[in-house]
Amino acid sequence: LREDGDDKLLEVARDFNANWTSAIAPLAPDEFLCAEASRNLFALRHTDDARCLETVAEMHLGHFVTCFASGSLALASLEGNRHHDPKKTPLLFGANDGMIG
Repeated sequence: LREDGDDKLLEVARDFNANWTSAIAPLAPDEFLCAEASRNLFALRHTDDARCLETVAEMHLGHFVTCFASGSLALASLEGNRHHDPKKTPLLFGANDGMIG
């Protein structure tokens, strides 16, 4: 969904794989990292048909993720890494049991 200038939400694509989504983070303009109630993470990408989303990765985490945020738990080690791309910001997640990762 996307908000337009008239304060309305517009559907721009649909994922036909039903999930009880608990958190979403954009990875790129056409890619999203999602968490769902069965304690899984999955990645979605717009297909050639821009109104559909396809699942491109799935992983069972075992924790109920409630949020994603840009950041790193090891920022000091990233600053010393000559190969670190500043355009690729690390992503953290928070779970309802207090776990961060």
